[in-house]
Amino acid sequence: ANRTFTVGAGSGITVNANDIAINSGYTGFDGRYYTETEADSRFLNVTGDTMTGGLRHDQDSLSASGGTLSINLSNSNNFYITMTASTTFSFSSKDSGRYGNIIIKQDATGGRSFTLPAECKTPVNGASIVQSTGANELSVLSYYVVDSSNILVNYIGDFV
Repeated sequence: ANRTFTVGAGSGITVNANDIAINSGYTGFDGRYYTETEADSRFLNVTGDTMTGGLRHDQDSLSASGGTLSINLSNSNNFYITMTASTTFSFSSKDSGRYGNIIIKQDATGGRSFTLPAECKTPVNGASIVQSTGANELSVLSYYVVDSSNILVNYIGDFV
């Protein structure tokens, strides 16, 4: 879909058919001042460019201390949740195409479980998740948002 927006004169931003670039000598979106070499190397064209090297997504750390823990999926792709009490998870910013992993860490006591909201769909025709809740165990809950009513999840537990 085509998007229309206005870039003011002297803004240091150049808009072409396939990319948006920060011109040399201007401050970029992240507040850094760019030289021509940096501006050219830090951005990919919308079509046709290839990214090399590793890609790392941020990880948001949360604590599940009972009640409901709201996980805003726009804050990160990956989450690290320390369980200090059994907790119900809820999700916000359920935009189609969001995906990532939720690492669930049991505290030193263990025995903490989580409850997923109704929009979370499990494999094998909605099979129940058998949670690993031993002290200090790690588990992974992978997710993919199909739409606001369908979040596909897969659980693997008992990493020690």
